[in-house]
Formats: sequence, structure tokens, C-alpha cells
Amino acid sequence: MKTRLGIALLVLLGLTAFAPAPFPRTQRRGERDEITLKTFQGRWRVAKVELTTDGGTLVPYLAMTATHVRITHDRWTFMDGGREGGSRAVALDHGNNPPLLSMSDWPDRSSGINWVGLIRRQGKAIQIAYGNVTSRERPRSFEKLPRDLLVVTLERD
Repeated sequence: MKTRLGIALLVLLGLTAFAPAPFPRTQRRGERDEITLKTFQGRWRVAKVELTTDGGTLVPYLAMTATHVRITHDRWTFMDGGREGGSRAVALDHGNNPPLLSMSDWPDRSSGINWVGLIRRQGKAIQIAYGNVTSRERPRSFEKLPRDLLVVTLERD
């Protein structure tokens, strides 16, 4: 009896040795949609630029001439077609939801943070609300944006 039980256990263990490998673990939605400097790399087309008003309403902003934005490592570069424009150091802080965005003059980061805002994913696009405000005035959510922030919608180029 013990011999039969031992053989049955060996056969059972032997079968699992040839079992197929499990499927790769898929990313959870939050991991796939998270915006990090790594996932933000590349060239983005400026799809829309708006300005916030007193009531938080968005109105078209026509003064921005950049057609694209390029993110390389921690550097944000405005592009007008193929020509480079101004560059800034960019950082994301995931301590807030949505993440906080900070930009400072490039390459001299010692001048401090010049632009602060928020960043979020909108479908396949990225939406950024930012302005030249103090950290005390920094927006904390897209639902209550203060006056005079630029809201830029970027699409992968």
C-alpha cells in the first residue's frame, strides 16, 4: 500500500515537471497608465492649448507657437516643426494624484522652479495644466484649476 502511494506521488510530481510555463503577468491598469519620465519620453504633438479663466473655464490660447514637445531624459524642449525652442528641466512628483509637474530653466537648475502644474493621461493623450505660479498656488486637481494656467493636450507624434 505504501509502495503504491509512493509511486502515485512520484507520478503526480513528475507530471507537474512538464507543465507549461504560466502566462506572463499582465500589467495592472494603474501601472500601464501611470505617467513617469520613462513613459513620457519622446516627441509629442501639441493638439490643443487652452487658458483657464476665473471660473475655471477653458478658453483657446493662440499665443503658443510650439507645435511639438520633445522629452529627452529629464529635459523638456519646445519644438516649432523641426526647430528646437526653449528647454527646461522637468520633474514629476507622484506624491499627488494626479502627479505634480515642475519645470525649471535648462541647464541652470539653480534658478529654481519656474513652472509648476499637474499631468494626467486622457485616453492616448497627455494633458498638462501648468503656469508660472508659486508652490503655494500650485493646482492640486484638474477639477479646480486657478486662473491663468495653460492647459496643453499632447498626443504622441
